[in-house]
Amino acid sequence: MKKIIYSFVFMLLIFSCAPKYSRIDNDYVRKLANIEVQIRIHLENLYEKKLQGAQLLETKRNLLKPSDISEIKNQIKILNALIKEHEYTLSLLNALKSQGALSNEEYRKLLQFHFDLLTSNKFALLFNFNSYIQKNTIPTPLLVPKKEEEQKKPSAESEKISTLRALIANKLLIQARVMHNQLSNQVTSVEEAQTLRELSLEINSGMTEEIEAKIQQAENLITEHKIQEAYNMLLEVRNTYKDVWPQEETRLKVENYVSTLAENLKDISMEQRIGVYDDQKVVFNEAVAIYENAQNSRNLLDALQKFESLQGTTFEDEAHEYIKKTKDKLAQEERTEAANILLQARKMKDADKKKETLMKALKMLRKINKDYPENSLRQKIEQNIAAVIEEIREIDPSFDAGSTE
Repeated sequence: MKKIIYSFVFMLLIFSCAPKYSRIDNDYVRKLANIEVQIRIHLENLYEKKLQGAQLLETKRNLLKPSDISEIKNQIKILNALIKEHEYTLSLLNALKSQGALSNEEYRKLLQFHFDLLTSNKFALLFNFNSYIQKNTIPTPLLVPKKEEEQKKPSAESEKISTLRALIANKLLIQARVMHNQLSNQVTSVEEAQTLRELSLEINSGMTEEIEAKIQQAENLITEHKIQEAYNMLLEVRNTYKDVWPQEETRLKVENYVSTLAENLKDISMEQRIGVYDDQKVVFNEAVAIYENAQNSRNLLDALQKFESLQGTTFEDEAHEYIKKTKDKLAQEERTEAANILLQARKMKDADKKKETLMKALKMLRKINKDYPENSLRQKIEQNIAAVIEEIREIDPSFDAGSTE
């Protein structure tokens, strides 16, 4: 009796579940068929639009403006790209489904998502879409669709891409990467997205070559025991490419070299450090001697150059004080020279020659404050400049104080 009851219950369960599975399968088939019909219709529409454009160019070319012809050709290119991408996506989805990589529901959702993209003018998303399908995940839109009026700017975008190509051709790869990143956020067509993707690979390849060449140079320096030079070179590479590394592997390679060389530099023997200190001391003493015995501006400039070469060394603080004093002394000498020219001008009776000489003095005074902006005579020189301008205006009331021409 128990066996009969169990059999009866089992049969009830089977019959109660069967319609449910049937309803699920029928619902899936109905939704899938609906999407496939819609896609087929849309594909036919794309072919029809492409044919209309080609016929228009063939039969009405003489009646069209050059700008209209260019626009029609551009639209045909976009349609070609859409059709090609559309057919590739369908074949990819079918292959994944046949291999069991996608469930029925995942296949339907991806098919629906692809159709939504095709019918909503989000052309720039299609290339990203295929890369997501290969990962068996449903993508999140990466670009905000452009407004219709923004999409009709092929010429402006072409100019920008031409500029990008020129930067790459001239090996200005960092500037090219920055510009590429900006353009990637403004894509308005499948064609532009594909072009930018190709140019990105070209930029990365060029950057990698440049960095590898620098690494090779650094390795040669290491072989010659020029550790500091190799370190400085690779440190510059790291700072130059810090925000635009073409590959993570390249970045790690440079970082490892920099860290290793930094440790090696710490291990330089005390004798070497003493030797460097002694060399710096010699330079400092020479600079002080030149400064104290300077007979003219040229001597002072030689001293200034030596003092400035000691920045970042043990003698930096002492050198900084002498740099300030040297610049003050140069400012004083040049101010004296300008004053002598000014005295000559005041003795002249010819108005044109007097103005010309005053202008010469004015240029010299302005140059002092430009070359040595922190000199201690700056305020006095500004007063001198104002006085000279007034003297020039006594000769030429229309003189423009903003120019020394």
